[in-house]
Amino acid sequence: MQSLSALLFILTSFFVFQVDTFAMAQEVFWTETTTVHDNEKAHIKPVSYTVAGSATRIETSAEMIFIDYSAMTLYRLNLRTAQCTTVNLSVSEGRSQSSIVARKVRGLMAEIRVVATSEQRNIQGLSCYKKTALLGAGLFRLKTMAPITVESLGQSFHEARGEYWVSANVDAWQAVQKMLPQRQLAFRRVPLLQRLDPLGLMQNLDGFVVQRQVKSKGGSVSSSLTEGPILRADSLRIPPECAVEESP
Repeated sequence: MQSLSALLFILTSFFVFQVDTFAMAQEVFWTETTTVHDNEKAHIKPVSYTVAGSATRIETSAEMIFIDYSAMTLYRLNLRTAQCTTVNLSVSEGRSQSSIVARKVRGLMAEIRVVATSEQRNIQGLSCYKKTALLGAGLFRLKTMAPITVESLGQSFHEARGEYWVSANVDAWQAVQKMLPQRQLAFRRVPLLQRLDPLGLMQNLDGFVVQRQVKSKGGSVSSSLTEGPILRADSLRIPPECAVEESP
């Protein structure tokens, strides 16, 4: 009888361990259909996102962006040429006047200011609320400045105005919320990451983005959720083309 009780204890403990491990190692995956209007032309492309506790992957048919928060490294992989570029997010900047000014401008461009509205709509079976946001809100405060572009993290950032339909009525939203505190230190170190990582925007909007329309001086971007979000076991790994083998 004692041996049976011991066996049941071991099996129960193993099950609890497996459940706890899965709960700690989850990722959220979703896909959007994005339409980019640039110079009176419309480009439609699917964009997939995968977020986990210590990593984010953003992928189109041409490029993959992988942010490894545990190593504070960003990888940009050209999926057509298999070329990978690496950005060390922990590199300290200089203390020259130009470096200080550049850092300040990047900080202003990273600011996101959200305003809630009373508008509500059901989209794809989800109860959604409309919110508006200023991206690069710090620069909007400087009325005398003309719109600028900030080149950082391998891409261009613009001041923009966005309309977002967000929902907290998404199964994966609780998992996303648990990931947000793990991003805070990285967002403080590199503020523009919150403009690149979708969790940065969702953190400010306090909800999962179902639809959006963003307008800037360079054109407009609209997107709509087409798949997911799906909660699954964490499988995020650095792309093999970007992995560097350690010397023996």
